[in-house]
Amino acid sequence: SEIGPLRLPLPGRSLSDFTAPHFVALARGRLGLGRWADLSSVPQRRFEEALLWQSADELRRFAGRAPCAAVAGIGATADVARIRGALVNALHGYATNYYHFVTEQVPVLLAVRRELAWLPKNLVSVLYLGQPWQAEFAKLVGFTDEQLLTYDPCKVYQADLVYTGSVPDAKAAELLLQTRAMVLPSGFGTAAPALPLAAQPSGDAVGQMEPPPCFEGAVGRRPLATVLVLDRRCSLEGPAQGTHCGDRGRNIANFDEVIGVVRATLATADGFAHCTFRAEAHSVQSQAEHFEAADLVIAVVGAGLANMLFMRPGATVVMLHPSSPGTSFSVYSSRCGQSYFWHIAAQLGLEFWALLCPQLSVFGDGNEERVDTVDLEALLQHQVRPKLLDQEASIGDVVTA
Repeated sequence: SEIGPLRLPLPGRSLSDFTAPHFVALARGRLGLGRWADLSSVPQRRFEEALLWQSADELRRFAGRAPCAAVAGIGATADVARIRGALVNALHGYATNYYHFVTEQVPVLLAVRRELAWLPKNLVSVLYLGQPWQAEFAKLVGFTDEQLLTYDPCKVYQADLVYTGSVPDAKAAELLLQTRAMVLPSGFGTAAPALPLAAQPSGDAVGQMEPPPCFEGAVGRRPLATVLVLDRRCSLEGPAQGTHCGDRGRNIANFDEVIGVVRATLATADGFAHCTFRAEAHSVQSQAEHFEAADLVIAVVGAGLANMLFMRPGATVVMLHPSSPGTSFSVYSSRCGQSYFWHIAAQLGLEFWALLCPQLSVFGDGNEERVDTVDLEALLQHQVRPKLLDQEASIGDVVTA
């Protein structure tokens, strides 16, 4: 206002209480842990039981930070970052998660950038967590490196205008297609199957070009169908959530067996090309290109499947769905295979199969996580393979196995 910022009195609280290290301390208390307990070794299930599941990634991210008073050297007062102009808040809404950022934050960034077109670029900043893939999305939206502001966990932020947005339906086709068009160059999105190499036009019509080299059996020719399997093998690389893979959930101990079944049922000799793909190791652009090139994607339910929005209409998704007894977590634990990704498939004209896996849990129950390869082979052999062999099959069906 004319007399300065309006401050709401919060007795017994200071701005330093609204910094990340303080929230980490509160979470450790709720979890019954010591002041310096390592949150990276806390199973996800414990966060869920303490009603902290949606902030678990952020809590782990900032668990090693010293208290802010020690960092700022200014007693118990937080460091206030005063931003001139408009500040776009891209921190909220489970922003560390790839799926939620893609389907919720990216549409907001697109809308706000248009809304703020009247302001000079040096008066518009985007506050985000600093993850490289988030920066890539923001730059694809049209923001520049100079406009990206990495969140400092020991600061609170003040600006002339602060934009925090939400979307009414993150799975609406209009929003998904808007994001797709932003990421993929002109020419993507041609209906399957793509043209044979000899018939391809010149130019950048990537959707009509040879698949990425990851697809074995596609070099120099257009395969009958391309199969992309997301790598979810048992591994404790990265932030550990337990002492072994059974504590993490959705990490497949028999992943090599799964790959063997997929490649035997959809053999290269029969015209299928295969790519085993660890999405988080690739740029956003590369992830989009691999999903766009795939006629079939096989994956455990998880954030990487957000890339379904880059697939061509008529393509097929087989989702390995946790159905371990007692599993409970949002739509990931539905007993009919229903999930966010079912909804996306229905919106975008993809054929979707959910294979219920009794030995697969959401967060891990201490047991070895496995996929029933007999069930998987039966699904591929009797349902998916005939569809891939008959590219004229109807699209958009949703089926649960």
